[in-house]
Amino acid sequence: MITAAANPRWPDDVEIDDHERAGLPIPSVIRTAKGVTIEARAASRRGTISGQSALVVAAILRDRLA
Repeated sequence: MITAAANPRWPDDVEIDDHERAGLPIPSVIRTAKGVTIEARAASRRGTISGQSALVVAAILRDRLA
């Protein structure tokens, strides 16, 4: 889940270092503690996050699912 960076932080939130590149209007974080599922046909790519942020998110999720 992605939420505004201004919201209170949760453990394992990952900052999106360039919210505009990610296609987001405001500074945001990936909240790894909350997952959201949607049908693939309802999804569209808005932007990208840095490789480092993606690695951190993947490591947290791998640890949680282990």
